[in-house]
Amino acid sequence: MVVIPPKMTDHNKIVNMRRQLAQIVASYHNDYDVLAEILQNAVDSVKLRLEEKKKGYQPKILIQFNSDNEEIKVTDNGVGMNSELLSDAVQLFETGKKEDDNSVGEKGVGLTFSIFQSDFAEIDSFDGTEKSRLVVKNARKWSKSTTDESLDLPIDTDTEIKKRGTTVILGQLMAGDLFNLTFK
Repeated sequence: MVVIPPKMTDHNKIVNMRRQLAQIVASYHNDYDVLAEILQNAVDSVKLRLEEKKKGYQPKILIQFNSDNEEIKVTDNGVGMNSELLSDAVQLFETGKKEDDNSVGEKGVGLTFSIFQSDFAEIDSFDGTEKSRLVVKNARKWSKSTTDESLDLPIDTDTEIKKRGTTVILGQLMAGDLFNLTFK
């Protein structure tokens, strides 16, 4: 289990952790950045799986919007993440990505940013060997609060995902006009 911040009781450390989160959030500028980050991760994942050169693999990324719940769901059939990689991917100023010049993502904090822009996040992943799952509630509220409590990010292997890849659901998002887009 990941704990943000790591189990600590020092008020100053918790305040510092929130300040670091605020700096990550401030480094983004558009309502669509949450979607862009999740899509960049999906693209990187399917590109990595393409490099495996397995016969018959067809990369897929499915994007779903639910404007009533202010929810985005992105599913890919890329390489997936085991619990250790998922844990790394949600740590502040850590990344689960390997250094790769072909990567679409640039900062390596997009998943963390996205989680803390929502009050519900669910990530289910399967790397072909191990399944991993993370469910986080009230991350945005926690990041803006003044409580000295830590926020648990419990990663486990109890997930219904059956195929290799990752599904990210972000709900109760701070996404401004993203859900007001029309086809007109």
